[in-house]
Amino acid sequence: MKKVYYPGRILERNVGGNTTYTRAIAEGIKEYGWEVDTLPYHSKAPVTALMEQYSALQKPVSGELVHYSADTGPLIPVRRPSVVTVHGVASAVAEGVRNPVQEFTWRSRVRAAMRFTDALITVSESSSETLQDVFGIDAAKINVIPHGIDVDLFSTPAVASPEVLDRLPEDYLLYLGNIEPRKNIIELVNAVDRLALPLVVAGRAAWNSEDIERRIAESPTLCASDSSPTPTACTCSNTAGPSCSPACTKASASPYSKPWPQAHPCWQPGAAPFATSQDPQATSRM
Repeated sequence: MKKVYYPGRILERNVGGNTTYTRAIAEGIKEYGWEVDTLPYHSKAPVTALMEQYSALQKPVSGELVHYSADTGPLIPVRRPSVVTVHGVASAVAEGVRNPVQEFTWRSRVRAAMRFTDALITVSESSSETLQDVFGIDAAKINVIPHGIDVDLFSTPAVASPEVLDRLPEDYLLYLGNIEPRKNIIELVNAVDRLALPLVVAGRAAWNSEDIERRIAESPTLCASDSSPTPTACTCSNTAGPSCSPACTKASASPYSKPWPQAHPCWQPGAAPFATSQDPQATSRM
């Protein structure tokens, strides 16, 4: 049996685009007769890193492959056939993505992963050029495999539930994605405030999101969905625009390490987030 191991910390938890990518390729590879399994992980990141290093020491088994699908992975040579996908270097094209310590740590781990695996994948020619510039990687060693597009997903009409529609203004702008510095959300909120346009934010807090969450909470024109970890729960009126009140408190730890209801106390069982999908995690897959 042919088998691919993916990081459990990515495949089994929703951490945004890396999870979307990993789940999509894991499902696709099953169609080619491969079995999918996961590398062990823990709720504490340092413990997860140690567990992944131990996995790297496992003896090779014919037909098995390890795919580190989210930039980082081994800090030592991997004994089994292995590949890493490095999606890009956001800090090379945007400011404030990580603080200096986070950036140093991330780049060190990425450099090690590229060194200790057998093959390197990235998702665009632009990302390939960035990897060459930042890490000095030979272009010939980079395999560019662009993202595919799920045509069926965008060709099938979907309508939000009445409960969701009742909470939305008639006209609004929608932000769908993780809440993090490189998304430029503060400037988006500043713009809609000046224009007095309702803005619906549907997404999860990622790294260094505190300033963004404070700005979201201050906005008189913003409506944060129940899937958002902002400290404000909002009810939107179809006639008067959004009306916000501090109805819940922000989760005290990363939502990536907790089940959905515990991570987001604003969300109530049976209440749909601002998305057309019935999956409450669908709002954070960008």
